[in-house]
Amino acid sequence: MLDHVDDGVVAQVQAESAKQESVGQARQLAFHKGIKSGIPHNRTAGATLAGMTTTPQAATWTTAARRHRFAAFLVDNLILLVANALIGLMLKPPAQPRTDEPGYLTTLLNPYADADWPLQVAITVVGAAYFWVQHALWGQTLGKRLYRLKVVSAATGAMPARRQIGIRTLVHPLLGSAVPYLGSVLYLVDALWIFGDPRRRCLHDIVAGTVVVDVSAPGTKASGTSGFLTGLVVVLAASAAFALITTLLAA
Repeated sequence: MLDHVDDGVVAQVQAESAKQESVGQARQLAFHKGIKSGIPHNRTAGATLAGMTTTPQAATWTTAARRHRFAAFLVDNLILLVANALIGLMLKPPAQPRTDEPGYLTTLLNPYADADWPLQVAITVVGAAYFWVQHALWGQTLGKRLYRLKVVSAATGAMPARRQIGIRTLVHPLLGSAVPYLGSVLYLVDALWIFGDPRRRCLHDIVAGTVVVDVSAPGTKASGTSGFLTGLVVVLAASAAFALITTLLAA
């Protein structure tokens, strides 16, 4: 009788031990799944970053959608347009009649052809500082914050080194704005590179070893507010560009 009771107790203990072990394994599995599912992902289907081996989070970031990068670019340039207008009001010398004034296209391709080239230098420096400071400190400009984008290292998925941000800023916008004639070509090539790169990187991303990723919270939808803001930014940018060109041609 005692042997039968002992066998029953042993069987019960073994069953309880197996149950606890099973629960532990289930919790461990759920924990690992929770880590993976809790990482922010893109609001739209995107390419997963490859080659990021330092952290599980870095391996699951997804590249930003082209339309979001374009919208963020427009927001940043609208901000710079306002800043440049203020700089022009403060630094632009009084207009003087000239017989050898260069045409608009010449000034666009070579900002130093005009007499107020120091103003163009100041605008270039302000633009470069706008991108470099924000990317170096937070990996995000104001436009990228609005669309939940961030610049990270393409190798690690972490914040890029200051050297990488410096190289990135040198290619865009510094060289694109500061180098006569060739700068315009570089600017165009840099912008169009995103359509040929599988990770949606511009040329300045490739040179610097960075990539722009989506850091949206899980479950955030791309439609609705994002689409409205994108359309609003496009309309405002088009209006501002039209007003600027009209003013320059009339000057």
